[in-house]
Amino acid sequence: MRILLILLVLITSFCFRSASARDLKAEMSAALFTEAGLDKLSAAELARLNEYLSAAAHSATQNAPPIASSDRPSPAQSAALDTRGLPDPATRSREPIESRILGRFRGWDGATRFELENGQVWVQTDRSETAAFSVESPNVVVKPGSMGSWFFKLRDSNRSARVKRIQ
Repeated sequence: MRILLILLVLITSFCFRSASARDLKAEMSAALFTEAGLDKLSAAELARLNEYLSAAAHSATQNAPPIASSDRPSPAQSAALDTRGLPDPATRSREPIESRILGRFRGWDGATRFELENGQVWVQTDRSETAAFSVESPNVVVKPGSMGSWFFKLRDSNRSARVKRIQ
């Protein structure tokens, strides 16, 4: 069983290396080559195995789809992948979130909904208010508080509001 596992690991690792000609005996230590039972193969069998691994590696690199820039997630998709702030017990990341508000920001009034550039949506849960200014798409930080709470604040402000993420 151990020999089979070693062979499987070797074959898999060789498949993802460059497609140049393989020489297992040169690429492996003598002890590992013997332990895997490859020393029992005839020269013709070893040559065939080397050919197979080379062809498999070439096939794997030829059939792999290129990663296009269109495959990158949109901000909405990124928000769906970023679960910080959602009420899921499996979500344990408590890293601050930095983004921008979509559109004009005129403060909060105790029930404000915050839509962020990264696709996340937060809603105010406390009754605090601030309405002394109007700013276009300001930078914001959503920081974790105690007991699962989160606080929303403008980057250049010292005022914050308790929020919860709804999307």
